[in-house]
Amino acid sequence: MKDVDAIKNTKLATSASFRISNKSPKEFIEKIIQLNRETSSPAFFNDEIAVKMMVNDGYTLEDARDYCIIGCVEPSDNGKTFGATGGTKVYFPTALDLVFNRGKTTFFGNQDTVDTGNPLLFKTFDEFLNAFFVQLNQMVDHVAIATNLRDQVWATHYHNPLISCTIDGCIENAKDMTEGGAIYNFGAIGGGGLGTAVDSLAAIKKFVYDEQSVTMAEMIAALETNFKGLETLRQRLLNGPKFGNDDDYVDSIATQVVSRFCDMVSSHRFGLGGHFKASLISYGLNIYEGKLEPATPDGRLAGEPLSNSISPSNGAERKGPTAMLKSEAKIDHTKIGFGDSLNMRFPQHLLMHENGIRGLQALIETYFKMGGFHVQVNMAGTDVLRDAQTHPDQYPDLIVRVSGYSAYFSQLGRDIQDDIIARVEFSC
Repeated sequence: MKDVDAIKNTKLATSASFRISNKSPKEFIEKIIQLNRETSSPAFFNDEIAVKMMVNDGYTLEDARDYCIIGCVEPSDNGKTFGATGGTKVYFPTALDLVFNRGKTTFFGNQDTVDTGNPLLFKTFDEFLNAFFVQLNQMVDHVAIATNLRDQVWATHYHNPLISCTIDGCIENAKDMTEGGAIYNFGAIGGGGLGTAVDSLAAIKKFVYDEQSVTMAEMIAALETNFKGLETLRQRLLNGPKFGNDDDYVDSIATQVVSRFCDMVSSHRFGLGGHFKASLISYGLNIYEGKLEPATPDGRLAGEPLSNSISPSNGAERKGPTAMLKSEAKIDHTKIGFGDSLNMRFPQHLLMHENGIRGLQALIETYFKMGGFHVQVNMAGTDVLRDAQTHPDQYPDLIVRVSGYSAYFSQLGRDIQDDIIARVEFSC
């Protein structure tokens, strides 16, 4: 408990990680939630799901129970693992772009992957979705090959005997960590823009195939022109089905995308031994990532941010925090070996009374019972964040959760600040 008090008193932008299990004392969880009165540093991790993740990936049960958090949200054994958990990533909306352009990206224009056929000729949504998965698999293949090539360079030219001495197995195997000396070795491939891609696929399913109220030609033309002169169509798409509302029509697409992506990633062997593990983390780069993506069928304009981490698209959660968490819990988080990050935002006054504290505690505990892995909250209302943009000197210690990490709000770029403000402000 003294560590919690230290975080509260120092008000540093630390990314404090708290492991929660079904045996955690209620008083402990309540104290962590109360910490959010002072700072948005805490993040909650579900022990039951994290241990299952690691056992699925080949850890012994004993080693899995000894996990710690690497980077933002990536569970790893304490002292026995070599795993570069970030730096290699694919973007789900790019797979959509590759389907529409038959293996080319709008941004670069190169023939980067295979031609999955003319989308104008697809008769069913399943045909379109299959093409999406073919393109996604191509991207995962390329990243896995590139990552193993990178690691070959490290193994040849960039040994690190100092850190290798701290990882079990390296001395016993007489191998540097870059050569596969650790007991456990894993590679990482992340996925970005899940909410954007899922909402886009749902829009295609509903408007193009189920209702047949928009033709594929009209959809492609709208995307190519960034909805120029087509605001009415864009508004229809913006108000279409969205992930994060406990709607199986959309959520079933999300669960399938995540499951198929994780299978694609784990099917690749890591050059040092072991296999690749998936993650769904944005690192706050979803703003930059969005600038490289054209308009998408969910109504998003070209260059706008993608959805962050595993969270729904900003503004998509229309039925409150409970519905959003129920959507997220339908995903099998045990398959996402290097974790996922879920962001929520509430007004600060919520924690000024006992009912608010108990309500937030019940939300988190119930989400974990349903199978969620991670959740973190920003306790700052829109009015406070807007005022902090205008008067940053008055908010020197306003700490927010960006993705899997915390930062001082006044020190973030304007685009990242705007993205945080655009997240739905819940109440409970």
